[in-house]
Formats: sequence, structure tokens, C-alpha cells
Amino acid sequence: MRGQIDLWFEAGGEVIVVDYKTDQVTAVDAASRSAEYELQLRLYALAVERITGTRPSRAIVYFLRPNAPVEVTLDSAALEAAKAKVADLFEAQSRLSFPLREGEHCRRCPHFGRQCP
Repeated sequence: MRGQIDLWFEAGGEVIVVDYKTDQVTAVDAASRSAEYELQLRLYALAVERITGTRPSRAIVYFLRPNAPVEVTLDSAALEAAKAKVADLFEAQSRLSFPLREGEHCRRCPHFGRQCP
């Protein structure tokens, strides 16, 4: 697992994490599309907390093309669920068990219908 935080900063006593997206999405569809990135932003928030000792109070998925920021919830339950997903990944890796979970996000992938790289 690896990722790169686009931006995190402190303003007005808050630590904020931002991830920029270039998806082809309208401002109307940005909120529903942001659900696909919630886990990523929560993991980034946990990483920032681990590095700085301060849990971010806000996380934002920022869709550049429609200029639409969408806030992602960082409550304790959401962050615990993100930690559980990481534990699930490590368990799957130890068993070498990765069942296919095709979804709507697959249809937008340029590799849809072929083997994932």
C-alpha cells in the first residue's frame, strides 16, 4: 500500500488534508464520486496524525475540472473503519486471497474488459 498526500496544512487551528482529482465529473456528480475516495482520504488523515501527533479535523476531495471541493467525514467511527480495511488488506495478503469485486468504478477504467495491470 502506498500513496502520496497532495496537500496538508494548518489554518485557523485546524489541520486539513486535501487530495486533488482530475476525474471527468460535473459539480453535481462530485459529491457521489467523492465516495470512491473516502477511504484514501481517511488513510491520509491517519498518516498525518501518525507523523504529526495531531489528527486532521478536515479532509477534502477537490475535483479540479468542475472546481468542486467535497468534504470527507473524519469522525472516530470512519477512521476506525479505515483501520479495519487496512487490517483486512494485510489479512488478504497473508492468505493471498483477492477475490474480484467488479463495480461501477471498473467501467471507467481504461483496462475494463482486460486484465488489470
